[in-house]
Amino acid sequence: MTLLGMDFLVETPLLSNEDFSAVFDFSAAKLPQLKKEEFDNIYEEWLRRSGRQTSMDEYGQLIFLTERGSSWNGMINRFVLRER
Repeated sequence: MTLLGMDFLVETPLLSNEDFSAVFDFSAAKLPQLKKEEFDNIYEEWLRRSGRQTSMDEYGQLIFLTERGSSWNGMINRFVLRER
């Protein structure tokens, strides 16, 4: 999310949840609407930081986030969960 210009807010631990370890509230943040060149730059940086190899799965995960921008931004509450 920081690659997309969205700083993480305070992490709220989910101690009693078996599937997720934390939740981040992004309700006050907007997901940016990226042009192809901007997305390509973020994707390359994502690969560099994560040490992952380029694949349709990696590309698809980030494309999903950027394409969901308008519907994400229209929601009143926006949360991201961290999987255990």
